[in-house]
Amino acid sequence: MKRVCQPQPCKTARAPRSCWRSLVFLLATSRFLTGGAIAAESRHSLADYLAKWQLTPSGWRDSFQPDGPPVSVGLSPAAGRLVVRLLDRLDAAPPEWQQAWAVEALPLTHETASDSLGACRPVRLEGTITEAVHVNLSEELALVAGRRTLGQVTLTQPGGLKCRLLVPELPIGLFGEAGIGQRGGAIAVLVAEESPQDSGPESFLAVSTRFSWWPETPLGRLGMDYGLFGSVRDGQPLVADEAEAFYAALAACRNAPEPTVKLETGEGDLVPLLDPAANWFDHHRGEQVVVAGTARRIVRVPVPEPRWQMLLGRDHYWEVFVFVPTPLIEVAGHLQESFPVVCCCLELPAEIPRGARVNEPVSVTGFGFKRYRYETRRAATASSRGQPQEAPLLVSRSVQWLPTAAPIGLPLWGKWLPAMAAVVATVGLLWAFLRTGRRRTTAALPEQIEIPLVAGGAAPDEDSATHPSRPGGDLFISPEPAPRGDSCSD
Repeated sequence: MKRVCQPQPCKTARAPRSCWRSLVFLLATSRFLTGGAIAAESRHSLADYLAKWQLTPSGWRDSFQPDGPPVSVGLSPAAGRLVVRLLDRLDAAPPEWQQAWAVEALPLTHETASDSLGACRPVRLEGTITEAVHVNLSEELALVAGRRTLGQVTLTQPGGLKCRLLVPELPIGLFGEAGIGQRGGAIAVLVAEESPQDSGPESFLAVSTRFSWWPETPLGRLGMDYGLFGSVRDGQPLVADEAEAFYAALAACRNAPEPTVKLETGEGDLVPLLDPAANWFDHHRGEQVVVAGTARRIVRVPVPEPRWQMLLGRDHYWEVFVFVPTPLIEVAGHLQESFPVVCCCLELPAEIPRGARVNEPVSVTGFGFKRYRYETRRAATASSRGQPQEAPLLVSRSVQWLPTAAPIGLPLWGKWLPAMAAVVATVGLLWAFLRTGRRRTTAALPEQIEIPLVAGGAAPDEDSATHPSRPGGDLFISPEPAPRGDSCSD
């Protein structure tokens, strides 16, 4: 949950209106003056910027004396100091200036090489990697540069030109034989022309703040520059320094094919990805990952800056929290059998539900970006903030929605058919029950009720039958006396 910082009202006495007017005028004037100065400085070329720090081609020419074969690894003390100063000044330039110099850079060719070297103009290098090693710095230069080594990459340009490029650090995974024969490049400054060996092609020495590398990996083939991963820091939220790498990775996913088959991923395969102690991203950043689970949160994230909107081709992306099944684990003192994976994607299926609380089965084919730190909604107390948690962050083109199979659709009359059948069955059962009860009652009663006769064979009159207290009105019949001849004597 994000906190919005709100300005607190001032508790001091209210200043006179004239003082406020003076303050506003001073602020506006200073903004105008500084804005004009910045605008004027922003028009300076790369050569003008470096000249302010006494870094000019004529001044650094003596540091590189081509009096023998070029040194493939290592620098002379004078050359090392110059390279460290150049890298420091180039890295300190505002990002807007660096972008403008990148736009002005010309490809390195036989025609542009001498002009770029003499006028200190940026050049665009892009070729085949033939060597990638580390250059050791002296103890003095290591203290100044803040690192013990520099990265050195040898590139062969399409026209045959060779360039030995020095950068602060090599992209992760590029060293030794790992990137030989693959494509790389940089926006660089030429500092010297080196003597060719055995009358070979021209060779130059250049410096750059970053080396671009497009390895033969699924994400590299989509156009992702692995050199941008150097700014990514694990165990933290997304920060401004990672913006270029993040949006470049998302933009590369636009060219990714949409997955058509769900790939099964075992629970054991995800443990190194989910465990922060495994440091999976140190060696596998950018690799393709397939996860399947339940999406619990699908929200739209706006992209505010026009620069990144142009790169993505849209003004937003989608953030999906996918809970993948895991063995029983303990997270922040709670036992659970699932773990969240944050997926940032460009597209969503048209009919998938969206919102902060959803429950949809999905599968994601993405690329590992970083170990992302965020605050959970689960707080220790009602007044405290959520607990921090780390989860893998993937970038992908889309998610694959796996809804449960819906029943076969029926016409309108078919939907009412079960109810109509139930009504007919109920009416039939009721009719059968009533008919059976009527037959039983009719069979129990005689067709005509006969009144029993009294003694003598005559029917009692109305008065004696209804008034038993009158003479002859006894309803009990007296037994006839037995004949005398039938009596028994002892």
